[in-house]
Amino acid sequence: MNKEAKDIRDLLNQELIDQRVLWSYKNPEHNLIPDDILIEKTLINLDIEDINKLFLIFPKRKIREIWNNRIVINDAQFHSMNLLLALLYFKIKNPDIYLKRCLYKHNKALET
Repeated sequence: MNKEAKDIRDLLNQELIDQRVLWSYKNPEHNLIPDDILIEKTLINLDIEDINKLFLIFPKRKIREIWNNRIVINDAQFHSMNLLLALLYFKIKNPDIYLKRCLYKHNKALET
């Protein structure tokens, strides 16, 4: 990871600490949290400017995968945010249909 990406990562990490999102991590400022947790917590808890920074340091594919696997499946809690992310960042044309389809697939996978 280059210095600029590390600086952005550290900034996001610090913002999550300041927002008390990482309360369950022992010394989160010293232990770099995993990429998937950083992406998930940033998408859920931080603002658009911080979310934009994610796209500077991680591939869009990775961010979308984490969004699909961890946030979309909790759509009842995050529906408005999921619509925004789907439209703004992932250019999904029919976000309501997309979100319903993802939930359906997730629920079907749980049944088997």
